[in-house]
Amino acid sequence: MNYTIYPVPDSRFPIPDSRFPIPNYRFPIPDSLLKPILANLLLRILTYQRPDSDW
Repeated sequence: MNYTIYPVPDSRFPIPDSRFPIPNYRFPIPDSLLKPILANLLLRILTYQRPDSDW
């Protein structure tokens, strides 16, 4: 059996929206804008180095 997963909310499998409020976009952001922001944020977290404290 070959199952195809569609990104459509199904009433048979309710997703708890209270724990994951992120998919409910009040202001939809295009992927071309969202992906660079997420990539930049992830890159900053991964390459973050603590500033050398002089004191």
